Amino acid sequence: MKGRQLGERTSDLEVILNEPQHSFRWYEHDYPYPLARWNHHPEFEIHLIRQGNGKLLAGDYIGHFGPGHVALMGPGLPHDWISDLAPGQRIQGRDVVLQFDGEALLRLRETLPELGELQSLFSRARQGIEFSGETARTAAPLLEAIG
Repeated sequence: MKGRQLGERTSDLEVILNEPQHSFRWYEHDYPYPLARWNHHPEFEIHLIRQGNGKLLAGDYIGHFGPGHVALMGPGLPHDWISDLAPGQRIQGRDVVLQFDGEALLRLRETLPELGELQSLFSRARQGIEFSGETARTAAPLLEAIG
């Protein structure tokens, strides 16, 4: 798997439209779900898996996920969380997703210099970051609280 290709399949461009009064987009969904597919977009994405197991595909990386999995995907990085399910099976409320324009946050560094610390994190996220242990356990309820 290279770039936006998954075998013979090219990742879909997900068009993210924020509400005019919001700079972030938060949503939760079941699995399967129409937007839960091999996709990419120009925004950063923090993704929490509440329940279920499966495979995470991110760029040329393939890994496993389970409940409490938290990851940060950078702009343009194709990604998908795939659970093996029996026909007709659903996982209610499997995912929590927070999408945002990282460049907009970095532009705030002039007034909020502490945001400069995000530059390193955002650079690493271009390849995808999986959080584990205490970091993931701390992040999960924070992501839930945003919604």
